[in-house]
Amino acid sequence: MQNRLSLLRKALVESPKSFDNLFETVHEILFPGSKKLKELRSTYEMLSILGETLLENENARKELAIAKSISDLPTRAHILAKNLGVKLANQRDVNGAKICFELATISARLIDSIVERDEAVEGVIDLQLKATLFANSTSNVKYLGGEYAQSKVRKKIAEAQAGAGEFENAVMLIAEINDTELRSQAFAMVAVLQADRSQLNEAKILFGRAVKNAKQVEDSFDRDVVWSKIAEGQASAGMVEESLTTAKSIGDGWEYSRALASIAQIQSSLGDKRKANEIFKKAVEEAESFQDYNNFLPATLGFIIEKMLEANEGSEAKAILERITEPTARVGASLMFANNQIELGQPL
Repeated sequence: MQNRLSLLRKALVESPKSFDNLFETVHEILFPGSKKLKELRSTYEMLSILGETLLENENARKELAIAKSISDLPTRAHILAKNLGVKLANQRDVNGAKICFELATISARLIDSIVERDEAVEGVIDLQLKATLFANSTSNVKYLGGEYAQSKVRKKIAEAQAGAGEFENAVMLIAEINDTELRSQAFAMVAVLQADRSQLNEAKILFGRAVKNAKQVEDSFDRDVVWSKIAEGQASAGMVEESLTTAKSIGDGWEYSRALASIAQIQSSLGDKRKANEIFKKAVEEAESFQDYNNFLPATLGFIIEKMLEANEGSEAKAILERITEPTARVGASLMFANNQIELGQPL
């Protein structure tokens, strides 16, 4: 045991990047060449002993000694990740944080229930993102069950990376997302963040990749949702004409009207009231141009009113409210209008 512990400590000292792949490093020293996961518990024990010798803070070492022996695995994983991993990262003991996060991950992987295991693993990943340990969170995605679950979490990690300015890493991770809809939305999200940092050319390229992926979404409803997200993202990036062009790809008329209302609200928030009013008018015209077989018009007008109120266009919203005759939708829209007027201190 002491010999293997010495080998492990030496490996980590000589190659600090090993802290990004702690499980693989420890597992290979304990069980050279083995790919079996049955040695998880032994790997956990060795890593916990190593942690108690490497943590810089004495109180953290004591907390680890208590936390590592908690019998309930979901609780143990959460405490190791939150109470130790995040805290040590905030104290700049990054390697100590990585050890505790790895112990949390192994604890999560030992959970028998697939549902509970996935919840625990994703919980650890969320806390790794809070600690900005992106490489470690990315390596944990493979422990989630199912491609869609992995795609959702990769999108989440990419968002965090982009938010921290790590655009190149975010884009590479998005390319690994198997779900076309989520991949398209992720490209658009990163494009918006790049535009926020005045990287407009790069943003346009990513919006182009988002559009390319949107075309590959098979389900028409899901595809329309993606088109809406891209259009809203382009509007947020100040690319209003591009956003309006993208919105035209939406096949469902009601969704198209809603997308136009969202774009108008964004334009208003960016200070272009004239253009916003033009788009709001177009949204209403589109909504009222369809045969309302399924009674979608009241709900759509209600959505447009909501966006108008967000844009502080109370008088226009009131005019649209008068056109809603369906009782339930009218009550909902009226309450929304009244609450908005009260918040603004305006007469009803």
